[in-house]
Amino acid sequence: MQSLGFYYTNTGKYPTQLSDLSSDQIKTPTNDSWGQPYIYIPHVDWLSILELLQDTNIDDKELQYWVKVLQVLSKQISTLPQDLDPMLILTLCSEGPLVFSIGYRNKPIFPGEDDQINQQEKIRQVAQLIKTTRERASGNIPIRQALENVSSQIKS
Repeated sequence: MQSLGFYYTNTGKYPTQLSDLSSDQIKTPTNDSWGQPYIYIPHVDWLSILELLQDTNIDDKELQYWVKVLQVLSKQISTLPQDLDPMLILTLCSEGPLVFSIGYRNKPIFPGEDDQINQQEKIRQVAQLIKTTRERASGNIPIRQALENVSSQIKS
């Protein structure tokens, strides 16, 4: 996670994938103790996406960045085990970048997972943010398509 912090400090954004970090920045192994690869999902800042959609002069670089982040999110969700709630992943990556592995039991453990009541409220809040973002993205084809891909992974 330190490498992600350094990357963010230098660029003002999180990488869209771990391979974006140069090899000298990665001080941790890319596989867990059981040989499973770590899964990286970049931070999805729904409020920043909403602000971007409300702006009359949309910054193309920022638009491309968020489209890429949503594409990575959709791809990673599609590869997760079926019993893993995609809304949990969406909630966790809305709080910051997410690095985890499936491990040997095929079920990851996330920080704060034992706090079910607070977790359910956070999931509701993120679901509302996603709904609002989808509504505002109706006129922005790249973001709308990326959001539709994410939504299709949630429903499947």
